[in-house]
Amino acid sequence: MTASSDVMFSAANVELSMATYADSLFRSIKVAPMAEWRPGGLGPVVCVGNGPSLTPEDLTEVQLLNLPSFGCNYINRIYDKTVWRPTYWVATELLDSRWGAWHAAQGYECYMNANRLEKVEAFRSPVRFKGNENVHYLAVCPHQYRRWDSPDKPKRLHLPDVCLYGSSGHASIQLAILFGYNPVVLLGHDCRLLPRPRPVHEDPRADPNHFDAGYDTEYDLTAGLAERWVRTWHDMHNLIAKEAEDLGVKILNATRGGELESYDRIDFDRIQEVL
Repeated sequence: MTASSDVMFSAANVELSMATYADSLFRSIKVAPMAEWRPGGLGPVVCVGNGPSLTPEDLTEVQLLNLPSFGCNYINRIYDKTVWRPTYWVATELLDSRWGAWHAAQGYECYMNANRLEKVEAFRSPVRFKGNENVHYLAVCPHQYRRWDSPDKPKRLHLPDVCLYGSSGHASIQLAILFGYNPVVLLGHDCRLLPRPRPVHEDPRADPNHFDAGYDTEYDLTAGLAERWVRTWHDMHNLIAKEAEDLGVKILNATRGGELESYDRIDFDRIQEVL
């Protein structure tokens, strides 16, 4: 899918049907039982994070290499700058539900968590998902919203159910493993956060933590909260690294800079040589 094939989001191309939405909510993703997994069968995939190191030029290179990829959350904010589009779109966090509906209407394979129904309804969003065959819901996970210092945080993953500890980026990596991709290449996973005070929406340079300064400007991010999130992300990456090693799946970090060191690093500019 390319930039030219996109249809602008509007209520007209998204079906506003609560019944259809609710009926499909608890349909789980279809994955093979663990005994039937064949890691490596699908070749390489790129899991794109939304960190500040992510550039449209790197994503265009992913497209030119014809590599399948995962995008997540508000990755759509970069679509007007690159021909790249993800093969799969993942959202396990509370987002403006219009973008889930937009990706679904465009035909992307969308993976979201079942907990979002309660959250979306709490915001009384009028937007529902058109179709449903390409919209898949991840099983409710007891580890969502846990942090690195929570006594009931996960000690390991629980595949084939995706663990929702951490972020949408972590869920993308698990899905890549489940689908049989190997190696899994990470791009834009900076894994760091800078504190950000309110009111940030008045400052065009408000968000230093994503590829777009206007990505997330609605709430304050204290130093303590930023540290808690980052430690949780690193903790989850370490769990994923251990699981991938046990399954024989190689995860390679091609992020430019950043603080993620749970996986072997590769130079994105030499990605063709590595893959």
